[in-house]
Amino acid sequence: MKNRGFAMTRAYQVLNEMDSQYPERFATNARNLLNGEQIAIGRVVVPEKQKRFWLL
Repeated sequence: MKNRGFAMTRAYQVLNEMDSQYPERFATNARNLLNGEQIAIGRVVVPEKQKRFWLL
């Protein structure tokens, strides 16, 4: 895939802007997945569904 761009550098920059611990955690989890080890999941937040009152 010669035309496919590499966007991981920018992705890690965005993760760092969100939380400075994210890039290290994502890299560690990726390494652990490849090695068949356990990964750290952390807290899962499910966004609430927006109610559309105009569609009543």
